[in-house]
Amino acid sequence: MARPRTFDPDQAIDAVMRVFWQKGFAETSYGDLVEASGVSRKGLYTTFGNKEALFIASLRHYRQTVFRSILSALNKEAITLEDISTMLKELGQLAVSEAGSSGCFMANTASDDTLQISEVKYQIDAHLQSMSHSFSEALQRAGVKAKRAKVLGHYLTGVMQGLFLLAHARAREDIIEDYIAVAISTL
Repeated sequence: MARPRTFDPDQAIDAVMRVFWQKGFAETSYGDLVEASGVSRKGLYTTFGNKEALFIASLRHYRQTVFRSILSALNKEAITLEDISTMLKELGQLAVSEAGSSGCFMANTASDDTLQISEVKYQIDAHLQSMSHSFSEALQRAGVKAKRAKVLGHYLTGVMQGLFLLAHARAREDIIEDYIAVAISTL
């Protein structure tokens, strides 16, 4: 008879995600994941699979938790362009803070060799599409015509990816402020 699971898979994948986010796929060992999650190697492997499967589960978890939270301001029904500008400014402030120094897990992964793994590429594409759609829908609710909102949604998706790469590179605050100011000027 199999023993019942003695850990919370959501807590385990959250811990695993943070290790991959900090170190990247190549620099993370399965031992690092065991240590961070507090789950035995067998427990992780039985629940999630090998290191690649854990990485993909981490990307999904990031999209469903961290990035969903970051974009939550765009869900406001009566959103204005000022609300979107404020969100971008706040993300710029996050990018220059210690909390933002890890950048975006998805942006970091998009510039990594793991992008050659088809399921990783799928997760990145889904992330970018979801972000673009969120911006486009919010812009339309803020009064921007559909065609322009779609173009701006794509553009702001690129801005977000660039912003978090700048954060990960620990770019100077004035560079990030100017970057965000130019993005806001397009609205």
